Amino acid sequence: MFTRYCCSNRYIFTMSLSYLQTCDACRHEFAAGAHAVGRTIACPHCRRPLEVVATVPASDRLIGQVVGGWRLNARLGAGAFGIVYRATAKDGSGNNAAVKLISEAMAKRGKILERFQREAELGGKVSHPNVVGTRGFGTERGAHWLAMELVDGPNLATLIEEDGPLPWQQALDIAIHIARALEAVHALGIVHRDLKPANVLIGSDGTAKLADLGLAKQLEPDEGDDGAGLTMQGVPLGSPAFMPPEQVRSARDATTQADLYSLGATLYYLISGHLPFDGKNPLDIMGKVLTDEPRPLAELVDACPPGLADAVAWLMAKDAAARPADATAARTMLEQVQIDPEAPLVGSTPTAPSGLLYQVIVVAVIILVAVGVIAAALYLS
Repeated sequence: MFTRYCCSNRYIFTMSLSYLQTCDACRHEFAAGAHAVGRTIACPHCRRPLEVVATVPASDRLIGQVVGGWRLNARLGAGAFGIVYRATAKDGSGNNAAVKLISEAMAKRGKILERFQREAELGGKVSHPNVVGTRGFGTERGAHWLAMELVDGPNLATLIEEDGPLPWQQALDIAIHIARALEAVHALGIVHRDLKPANVLIGSDGTAKLADLGLAKQLEPDEGDDGAGLTMQGVPLGSPAFMPPEQVRSARDATTQADLYSLGATLYYLISGHLPFDGKNPLDIMGKVLTDEPRPLAELVDACPPGLADAVAWLMAKDAAARPADATAARTMLEQVQIDPEAPLVGSTPTAPSGLLYQVIVVAVIILVAVGVIAAALYLS
């Protein structure tokens, strides 16, 4: 948890010595030191890799404090970057926000601060009902803060984990919301690069909102900033199960087409409750993203409409050029499925690459990724 020390009448936030972690794979709980926050370690029980997050106990000493003009009222959750609080504007306007906070010590680790600032800056450029809005950001009393629109609802990952797959009609409606968000983001030359269920929030009115631009990049660099500093050569960036093949090969090469693939993978998960690709570890999953096809939705979902299965397959084409032309085309396609879900989509069946040359390329990419991950681990240690 955050603690505070007074020095010359100035409060400085620091991190406590350890945090309780829960492995997503085996649900085993264990303590991890503050020095490991933001790093990937192996679960001591099942050995699967996980990223250490800064969890906070109920007795959070920051509750009631004011940061950046926002009074922190309750803890909403914790992530690899830090802690998110429900907050109210100090000015008495009654405005609410979700305030993300990271300490000075955590900000010094790897690219965490750079990624945090990127989320704030790029988020401030986007104004759309299907994108979580940015209310402001800054640094105060040794802590970096980001105030965002408060969404009173769960993210899609939590929703599926707790309630199971969604009815396909509801999942399709959410996918259309996400496609609209991508239209707004892409129109500004921004590629999200980390679209997944955990980064989509559902409001109390059912509106889906795209969140977390921490891994985003600017296609048309603003003052030369394209996000290249967030990557290392040969190191994939994003969430493997929802990552397109070209992003597995190189995050720097990801274009707007990468987000369309992730939209398709997210829709696949919402409808079926299954990841498109799963494996023993991230490298195993990335290898399957490059070589395998996901299990057909018709085998996982009872009475899955042909149009919907075609739409997901089209979005998840391994060849980026075989996907819909842009987010607007993707939205139009999904709206077409909404109108007539039983009608197959013409031209929606992508041609999978094949042949010895492709297999050689895949093996080479897997080796490159493995070397890159090892290099990243050494770089961050």
